[in-house]
Amino acid sequence: MKIKNLTVKGEKQTLAAVSTTPGLELIDSYKISGANRDTQKTHAIDLKDNDKLLEFVFDDGTTWMCDAATMHELFPEVEISKRAADSSFELPETISGTNTERGIFGNIALKLLNVFSKKNVIEGGIGKIADRLEDKLMVDGEGLFRLDKQFKLSSFDNKASEKPFLLFIHGT
Repeated sequence: MKIKNLTVKGEKQTLAAVSTTPGLELIDSYKISGANRDTQKTHAIDLKDNDKLLEFVFDDGTTWMCDAATMHELFPEVEISKRAADSSFELPETISGTNTERGIFGNIALKLLNVFSKKNVIEGGIGKIADRLEDKLMVDGEGLFRLDKQFKLSSFDNKASEKPFLLFIHGT
């Protein structure tokens, strides 16, 4: 069972001012963080037909895309609200890391919610959309990089060194 309604407290954005993901039709956008949630309007998003794709953009630069059927992966508390008769879920302004005991991960603020139409996802092919999203998010591209003390990537210069190198290979 998926969530049927999503309640959002925030400022509705004008669509022309919002950066969009190529290949998707943006139908709504809401600014969540920085807004005084007590004074902001409440917006209802109908998800019962599962015809919308949701893009959550967080303050740390993380982007997460899902639909009503997979929203529980990002917000496990959706499972509790699905038991209610109206199946409405109020979007929280932050998410918490699962392991906060050492203080490494705390709350991450939700900055923006973009709502896309799923119609163009099927027409354009999910593979093309995934490639475009990857290109948008991978500013530095693929290859071999050096990581400095501030965790910034720079080009690997291939100079000889007396110090050892650590090669980190990441794949999915």
